[in-house]
Amino acid sequence: MLVIQNYQLKSEIGALQSAQENHNVAQTALQLRLAVKEETSGDIAWPPNITELNKEHLNIPALLQDFLRSLLTGNEAEPSQRCKWQIKSMAQDLMFGITRGRYKPAKHILLPSAVTCKSLSGYVEIIQLLNHLGHGISYSQLEEIDTSLCLQKLAMKPQDGIALPQSIFPHIDTTLAFDNIDRLEATLSGGGTSHRVNGIAV
Repeated sequence: MLVIQNYQLKSEIGALQSAQENHNVAQTALQLRLAVKEETSGDIAWPPNITELNKEHLNIPALLQDFLRSLLTGNEAEPSQRCKWQIKSMAQDLMFGITRGRYKPAKHILLPSAVTCKSLSGYVEIIQLLNHLGHGISYSQLEEIDTSLCLQKLAMKPQDGIALPQSIFPHIDTTLAFDNIDRLEATLSGGGTSHRVNGIAV
């Protein structure tokens, strides 16, 4: 009889501990959610400014950063460089997911943009797959950013002038390098080919 009572007591204590742990996890999740919401509550520049897509402009809530560091390292004094990269990557995924894509961290714009480059791939399906997995914006949003940047640049050009990047100024020596980037240009029909010219100004 005593053995049965001890077993029941242990079971009840275990259930209480489990319920308390679940409560603690839920409270921590709500605190992290609130911290992310507060950090991303401001207005978002549209189209995104390229200078704001570097690591210096990445604002990760301190609470989220501490949580991920503890989760990944077990409270190590100084995480490795690889761990720091993982923390930044995961934090951006969480911020993107918590805001349901309203807040677009640098990773979620730059990764799909890099995938569209010739060096990696031009397939829309890969970009959509990254979007479904929460690692990037959709292909349509990527196209919308490109269009918005073009319209913004055209609106800034002087009357009867040429639209130039903001870093190019008159009467300053500038070196230009241009190269054509063709895809599948050897096909007999010409179908499925793309022909464009990219330039670099130094």
